[in-house]
Amino acid sequence: MVGHGRGRDRSGHQRRAGGPRPGRRLQQAAAAAVVALAAAGCTADWDAAPVFPVEPPAAVESLRAAEDCDDVAGAARSALEAAAARMWSARDDAVRTFDEDVPGEAVAGWDMAGAGDGAADVPPGDERAGSVEREAAGTEVIGTNTQEADVDEADIVKTDGRRIVTITDGVLRVVELDGSPAVDGTLDLGDHAAAELFLRGDDAVVIGSAHATVQRTVPAPLPGPGTEPAPMPEPLPFPTGTTITIVSLADPTTPTVTATASVEGSHVAARMVGTTVRLVVRGEPQVATDVLAAPDPATAREVAASVDGEELLPRILLDGRVERLGGCSDVLLLAAGDPDAGSFAPSPPLATITTLTVGDDLEELHPVTIQGAADTVYASTGALYVAATRWDGQGPRTEVHRFDTSGDGPATHTGSGVAPGRLLNQFSLSEREGALRVVTTVDGGPTGMSGRLTVLDTEGDTLDAIGHLDGLGPGEEVKSVRFVGDLGYVVTFRTTDPLYALDLSDARNPRLLGELKIPGFSQYLHPVGDGLLLGVGRDADPRTGMTTGLKVSLFDVRDPAAMAELDQLVLPGASSPVGDDHRAFLWDAGRDQAVVPVDLGGGSGPALVLRVSGQRLERVAELRHGDAVGVTPLRAFVVDGDLWTLSRLGLGRTPADAPGAIDHIGF
Repeated sequence: MVGHGRGRDRSGHQRRAGGPRPGRRLQQAAAAAVVALAAAGCTADWDAAPVFPVEPPAAVESLRAAEDCDDVAGAARSALEAAAARMWSARDDAVRTFDEDVPGEAVAGWDMAGAGDGAADVPPGDERAGSVEREAAGTEVIGTNTQEADVDEADIVKTDGRRIVTITDGVLRVVELDGSPAVDGTLDLGDHAAAELFLRGDDAVVIGSAHATVQRTVPAPLPGPGTEPAPMPEPLPFPTGTTITIVSLADPTTPTVTATASVEGSHVAARMVGTTVRLVVRGEPQVATDVLAAPDPATAREVAASVDGEELLPRILLDGRVERLGGCSDVLLLAAGDPDAGSFAPSPPLATITTLTVGDDLEELHPVTIQGAADTVYASTGALYVAATRWDGQGPRTEVHRFDTSGDGPATHTGSGVAPGRLLNQFSLSEREGALRVVTTVDGGPTGMSGRLTVLDTEGDTLDAIGHLDGLGPGEEVKSVRFVGDLGYVVTFRTTDPLYALDLSDARNPRLLGELKIPGFSQYLHPVGDGLLLGVGRDADPRTGMTTGLKVSLFDVRDPAAMAELDQLVLPGASSPVGDDHRAFLWDAGRDQAVVPVDLGGGSGPALVLRVSGQRLERVAELRHGDAVGVTPLRAFVVDGDLWTLSRLGLGRTPADAPGAIDHIGF
């Protein structure tokens, strides 16, 4: 058996207030029985009222380690049978709802999985928040943007100041920073489903997703030094897998695959603290589909009764061997649950966290398996949180699981909790001084929706709600969130952009400090020091709320009760990848410069270099990687005074102190 340990996620996607389309309800009901988070076993009795104060939701019931595979099978069997019974009893209503296509009408009693994904101790306005800045042997290095300092996020480019490693179109490239940088080594990983990476010493840890039939999606590189394709991986024995590939960079001219494995399930997110990499993988056992496909209730019950506990464990493909990842005793079950209580008891696997440590090979994965959905992942330096938004008769709710990751060994489950409403993305979560702050959009009530802050206590064995603040933007949904120390900033939107400032110094009594309304809305917020906040988002017609272009705003938040928009840059008809992926943004605190890629249409455009000068935004430069259609810089970073940008065509370099024309390294 592969090494295992016993323990106790690109989000941003939202679902409409009415939940899934009716045609999807039958499909999701049975699947939710198997993929629901263990937290879903609770029967919280809160009302998702957006503007009226509500009591904090009940905590999720505690989890317990499964005794054996029969224990795992029993939990799954009960859940599937209950789900099948509810599905067939509601079938007529569901079909009628589908025929009538009534938006927002949910089948009563169904609980459906939704689809979305330490360093918080930074003083308000500190520009270090969300950036990766370090000195590597005296070399200035500002890596790609991350949410928390000292918590790395897998990305398509990494640098340690000595080299740059990129992955584009399935090809890994190494550029040594030796005074005359060029592509020194290339490795075709197209068949390894390579998507993003961490740089760990002289190794690259490459992560991707693959399907049972792996097909090359890009042509092999042209012949040349270091362009030999990597060995073909073994065909996947399961429908979907998360691939983990270790590439040695000891010889930069010949990057070499030293190990590869595929874990059953979809990759949600990855984080690295120090040299410890942790992955979150989401999986759905085939039995859920089999129950769904049953032609009648009797057959559905027969399928549910045939569940085998060991077959529910995730599998791993390693060195040509297919094995179960861990054992049934590594699975955490709901300590006490009633599958008829309007929720689905959990069964594995859904949130699987694997740990890689320095010196470990892929034989030493340490899975901790809890049963459930995983849409969003947030991490501090000492904890990792897996969250998912679910819909039931009370509306959406967000369930959160906390794992202690303070050591180098297996992650340890330490508690679970629930907050009303639906999560936006990872920036909606923040840990500070024993509390997890969660911002959601709640649906229902006289105004339809609004923002809500829920504070969960992280120091007990459950994440109990200890504070909340309702009514942020009545009739509006949350568009962006940023936590900076004891302050929180929330943007909601319908036709204008209310920016709210929250006082979070007392976790049990959060307060609204101020509100600023302006046209448009920010999709990403970044603290830039001296009480200033930079927002990247969309301009909009204040009468209709229709978006009209890209908007970058500079906010003065020194007095939260009297916030002001000091300056703005508006580009009609444009947008920015930053709105969907914060890693596309760069903040260089030492030079007071931001880099914002711009899509002028069709995925084409420059990267704008903007300087914060006092209370103004100065447009410094436009960095372009040619005029080809569909080309815009995807990432930016700084090494030793050089500002680098990455596009699918190659790398560009320009002086960070005076950006302008770029030296291009083609791919």
